[in-house]
Amino acid sequence: MDEKCTIDTTIKNTQDKVDSKINDGKDKVDQKIVEGKEKVDTKIDEKKEKFNQKLDQSKNFADKMATDLSKGVDDLFLNVKSAQKSINNKINDYKKTLIKTLNTDVIESKKTYYIKVSVPGINKDDVDINAGDYEINIKADFPAFIDEIENKKEDNDDDLEVLVEEIEIGHCVKKIKFEKQIDISSITAKFQNGVIFITIPKVQTPKQKINVE
Repeated sequence: MDEKCTIDTTIKNTQDKVDSKINDGKDKVDQKIVEGKEKVDTKIDEKKEKFNQKLDQSKNFADKMATDLSKGVDDLFLNVKSAQKSINNKINDYKKTLIKTLNTDVIESKKTYYIKVSVPGINKDDVDINAGDYEINIKADFPAFIDEIENKKEDNDDDLEVLVEEIEIGHCVKKIKFEKQIDISSITAKFQNGVIFITIPKVQTPKQKINVE
C-alpha cells in the first residue's frame, strides 16, 4: 500500500514537473510570439512611415513640377503674345510705309476719260489729285483700324490685339497716263460713298479749214 502511494506520488510529481515544463515552454513560446509580432509590427510601421515619406516627397515633387510647368506655360504664352504683338506692330508700320496702288476703273470715250477710284473708309480731304497734260496722279492715306480704335477706346480698356487685318492701310497712289492730251482746267471730281468719280475731258483740237490758193 505504501509502495503504491509512493509510485502514485512519484507519477504525480513527474506529471506536475512535465506540466510545469510544458506551461513554461508555452509561456516562452507565447512570449516569443508576442515579441516577434511586436518586431514585425515595428518593422511594418517603419516601412509604412518610410513609404508615406516617399509618397509625400513624390507628391511635393509632382506639385512643384506641375507648378513650374504651369508657370512655364504661362510665361511662354505671355512671351508668344508679346512677340506676336511686336510682330503685328512691325507689320503695321511696314504697311503704313509701303506704297501701294489704288483700285481704279478707267473708261474712255471720244471726248472724255472717266475714272472711278475706290477709297473706302476715308474722307475726301484725305485724297489728293494732281493732273498734267497727259497724266493724273491720285494719292490717299488709309488709317489702320487699330489706330482708330486706339483713339476712341476708354482709358480702362485692355490692350488691343490685331487678330485679322485684311483691309488696305497706309499710303496708296495711282498714276494714270493718257494717250490723248487732257483738258486740265475742265477736270471734275465727286466723292460719294467711299468712291471718287473723276471726269477728264480731252483737249479738242479745233478743225481749221485751209484755203487753197
